Amino acid sequence: MLDINLGTTRKWGIENDEELANLQNRLGSLNWQLSRLEKKEQHGEKEKNRLKAIIRLQKEKQELHQQLSALQETMEEEKRSGTRNDHFSNRFIALAKNLPNDQATRVKIGDLNEAIRALNRKAKKTAGKSPDTSITSLSYDIAGSGVCETCHPAQTEFWKNTRHAAAYETLVAKRKNFDLSCLACHLTLNLQNATMATMQQTSLLAFPSDLQSVGCETCHGAGKKHSTRPQQYRLAKNPGKEVCLTCHTKEHDNNFDYDRKLQLISCPAG
Repeated sequence: MLDINLGTTRKWGIENDEELANLQNRLGSLNWQLSRLEKKEQHGEKEKNRLKAIIRLQKEKQELHQQLSALQETMEEEKRSGTRNDHFSNRFIALAKNLPNDQATRVKIGDLNEAIRALNRKAKKTAGKSPDTSITSLSYDIAGSGVCETCHPAQTEFWKNTRHAAAYETLVAKRKNFDLSCLACHLTLNLQNATMATMQQTSLLAFPSDLQSVGCETCHGAGKKHSTRPQQYRLAKNPGKEVCLTCHTKEHDNNFDYDRKLQLISCPAG
């Protein structure tokens, strides 16, 4: 649906309030990623990757600040002058599921997905073999939900009935489990330490079966050390909103409500 809001200047622009909120959300996400990376020093090649990620994110943060400053100046000028550009906004309204798909478009999308699948199946043979891209270097002390279950059976049983537990299976059903643009949000990654910011995407193809889901440690943090010394190494009780927004972006979940969805996935106490 397209909403058109006529101003006075006859000059088209984006909806300032919405754009300001989007930029502020992106800045908050960048600050969270940077804070995690800056706290976790590494060694060798991992440290080089960490520093590269920090530089990249700092540059992006600087660009965001410039965009925010320019937008705020525009909004202040509009307020002073009483003028306002013409604005438009749009939102997606899903069609009824019983409407037929365009066959020609369906064939083209299917062919593209199969080409991606074939290409990345070949890449999987070499993914994870070098020290820089191995699953060990990416797991960041992740133990797997099977280990969590030994001490938290009720919580793990609850998790098995959530959509997080079947996240990878949804990719398999759609033949998208070799699509690198999808995999990162359907595997168990330590989002508490922003592993997505430093990883090489092809390594996602090498993830073992016990990490092929959005497991316990995606939300609570890596649990390998916690599993042996739980009092010394404590995990996050609930994921912060920034953790969820790593995957629940506006493009993938435009109705994301943190408080409501946290209730749906919150494990039983104990």
